[in-house]
Amino acid sequence: MSRIVRLGLVGLLAALALAACGEGEIGGAQANFAEEADTVCLEAQDKVGATLGDDAVADRDAVRAASDRFMELDPPSEGETTFEIFRQSVNNLWITLQDIAQSQEPTVNDQARAERARETMRQVNENVKKAADDYGMDACARGFGRN
Repeated sequence: MSRIVRLGLVGLLAALALAACGEGEIGGAQANFAEEADTVCLEAQDKVGATLGDDAVADRDAVRAASDRFMELDPPSEGETTFEIFRQSVNNLWITLQDIAQSQEPTVNDQARAERARETMRQVNENVKKAADDYGMDACARGFGRN
């Protein structure tokens, strides 16, 4: 193997090692903020229980209260865009739960609409999980509901 190729490989390995070391690391301000946000998620997760959407009204109220609290938080500039995606996803989640609750009202009773909203709810909850994981919020990365 020529010396240039070996040097290139060593450089590539060094670059990969440095990139791997930087993955997943967040700074102090973001880490502290993530802990604060996780507290909000834990409280909402306790109220939601096992399956998100089983009690759409109660789940909507719990997620909306969490969303309102997230709207009041002022994230550090580090990771702010990721947190904003998370915050908007939580907001979308309670709106989707509202759609499920409305479609199940006796005067509406639209099960097809409820099922479409449940599918959207699952997708939005996945968005919540991904954004929370990207930000470093471990509790929030579990999403809402255990299933």
